[in-house]
Amino acid sequence: MTQPASLPGATVYTCGENGWAAGDLSQVTAGDILVLSYDAGGNLVWIIRSPGASGGGMPTEGGQEMPGGAASGTPSPSGGGVQQIEKIPTEPLEETTACALVPVETVTVTVSIDELDVRRIREGMTAQVTLDAIPGQSFPAAVAEVAAEGESDGGSTKYEAVIAMDRTEKMLAGMTASVALALEQREDCLTVPAEALQETDGATVLYTTYDAETDTLGSPVEVETGLSDGSAVEILSGLSQGDSFYYRYADTIVYSFLPNI
Repeated sequence: MTQPASLPGATVYTCGENGWAAGDLSQVTAGDILVLSYDAGGNLVWIIRSPGASGGGMPTEGGQEMPGGAASGTPSPSGGGVQQIEKIPTEPLEETTACALVPVETVTVTVSIDELDVRRIREGMTAQVTLDAIPGQSFPAAVAEVAAEGESDGGSTKYEAVIAMDRTEKMLAGMTASVALALEQREDCLTVPAEALQETDGATVLYTTYDAETDTLGSPVEVETGLSDGSAVEILSGLSQGDSFYYRYADTIVYSFLPNI
């Protein structure tokens, strides 16, 4: 699970018609270009902001746009003036995202979807997320993105899907998460525990009688199954509401060992 990062508080310098102006991160908008300066200890000192298309051109000197988009001075680390720097010839560069400012109210989980199932996954589909570190709770989520291109993995192709959900105080980045996606939903259907179904000669059966004297199951009935959530299975035919069926299950497993002689 990944949690969006945020920048610490720092002064943001923007050069406009009246020279350099100091502000904060609230002035940063989509499309702006940011230059971040750090000291020798790795601490953020200041940020230079070049407004995007909606906020003006490149930094200017005395209200005039500088050739090549290079400014002749930058704010000093102490904020007490302008420090002269050497102009370096510039070359066009491909657009690159240096950083992104995103809210921390949401977190995402990236899951791998098999090629046989990916066409059934769509954006906006609801999901339930459970975290190993927060037992006994599930969190509502939704599919935010499905990759259009997959990667080969052991003879099949896997596609990544991003699941987004609201963040709670207990959620931390890096926690192990499990995601359940509801591909289909049925209402008022007949279901049986998955453990009750047995495979016999290629058929799926339920045992409808039990002999207590011999402790044996009998009268197998072939059934047709439908949807399953992993624990319950829909029965389409072969069993009716009110019919009895029997199966074995164990609450505990006991191991016996013979002593070495």
